[in-house]
Amino acid sequence: MERIERNYRALLNVAIELNSQRDTNSLWQAIIEQIEQVMPWARVSVTLYDRQSDGFQFYVVTTHLAKVVVQGDTVIPRVGSGMGWVYDHKALHVRPDLKQEQVFLEDHWYVEEGLGRMINLPLLVRGKCVGVLNLGSVDAGNPEPDALEFLSQVAMQIAYAIDHVQAYEEINLLRQQLARENTYLVEELKLTKHFGAMVGRSQAFQHVLELAREVAPTPATVLITGETGTGKELLAQAIHDWSLRANKPFIRVNCAALPAGLVESELFGHEKGAFTGADSRREGRFELAHGGTLLLDEIGEIPLETQAKLLRVIQDGMVDRVGGKQSIPVDIRLVASTNADLPSAIEQGRFRADLFYRLHVFPIT
Repeated sequence: MERIERNYRALLNVAIELNSQRDTNSLWQAIIEQIEQVMPWARVSVTLYDRQSDGFQFYVVTTHLAKVVVQGDTVIPRVGSGMGWVYDHKALHVRPDLKQEQVFLEDHWYVEEGLGRMINLPLLVRGKCVGVLNLGSVDAGNPEPDALEFLSQVAMQIAYAIDHVQAYEEINLLRQQLARENTYLVEELKLTKHFGAMVGRSQAFQHVLELAREVAPTPATVLITGETGTGKELLAQAIHDWSLRANKPFIRVNCAALPAGLVESELFGHEKGAFTGADSRREGRFELAHGGTLLLDEIGEIPLETQAKLLRVIQDGMVDRVGGKQSIPVDIRLVASTNADLPSAIEQGRFRADLFYRLHVFPIT
């Protein structure tokens, strides 16, 4: 009875502490602290299932072992692993004596580390397994049934805490994205307000608009050149409005105004913790423009090192967030504009020739 009451109090503390977290980094730390308070373990880890790799990535790893074989950046395949068995069966699995029998592919690594027993518990949320809680001890032997029941309850609290934090972060991310898109929409409305007057005043601009109408229905990349104040933004907007992507986002980026050191973050986005100040994941302008049109204004101002990454996005249609591990597909219509002499910039080594030819598909001057 005393043990049941002690376990109940411990479980209550775990639930309160874990469910008070609002970001994943603090949650991982809280999980480590709570597990260590509940009972001693030589190795504790939380792995979440990643559909793209069909494997498990480590998000929490803490160990008191002298030798560590399974590192935090190791991806454990679903097929053939204990974690995969637990994921597929939505049930816990105990290997009471690892040294006598290695059942799954990761077990021999645990033996190398000096573990004698491994318990894997499913992290279940609304009947779906999102990951696995892995607990290893040096001593072999079957745990008591009430200890397993208690650990299952702890795993359930961890699963719901992960679900809550991920939902909270997703809502935060959507809120930030909506705020940015609203800013772009306000700017676009201001720009549209002056569009008709400008068209009516200039015969030269009328001719340029004919070119814009010609290229708009195609997927061709457009490079608009001209002096500052000649309506390059208006022209890019017209191309978008007359294109098949007109009901999708039109995102403008003033490359000359991007903060030094944050160009790639602004264009390609970043993951949480990618650099100092990256407190949350952020989608870049390419992702915001997905399905629509992206205008890179004053593209000649982009640093050389970023030009190489920009070229890859144009060629492959894949974006790599700063600090990210996976490429993200994007589908955009690219329009670039500049008041610079890009051929001269190429000769001076300030602009990549291969990028220029990728942009110079349909030039409008």
